[in-house]
Amino acid sequence: MTSTYEALSARMPGETATYTRQVTDADVALFALITGDQHPLHLNQHYAAGTRFAQRIIPTTLIAGIVEAALATTIPGMCGVVQWQQLEFPTLAYVDDAITVTITVLGVEATQAHMCCGINASNQHGVTVARGEMRLAIKDLPAVGEDDDA
Repeated sequence: MTSTYEALSARMPGETATYTRQVTDADVALFALITGDQHPLHLNQHYAAGTRFAQRIIPTTLIAGIVEAALATTIPGMCGVVQWQQLEFPTLAYVDDAITVTITVLGVEATQAHMCCGINASNQHGVTVARGEMRLAIKDLPAVGEDDDA
């Protein structure tokens, strides 16, 4: 297994990775079920059509969850744990948008086992729907095996 120091030392500021996920009606419904967020702007097209948004919007915390998925599957992968995050949401994202998260390594502190990453999430039109920064603690975790629980 690669040590934390080796894994971090291999990362360079400016390195990027991307992750894309289309957010479907089912995703929003499951999010509402899990969190209890029953806001009609997320769930009810008839209601949303009568608002200035004209359509259902994706909860910002669901977008933050997609950012977490991007971190877990790209940089730093399954060895990172978010310690701090700051995200802003300059534009709304709508149900059925494809959200692409771009992660950029901003800095690495190998001796402290920390990595700072810039985050930009955009929709299929290239419009930024979330941006910010995260600091991750990089831990030596055991490899996930096929017979481990998810």
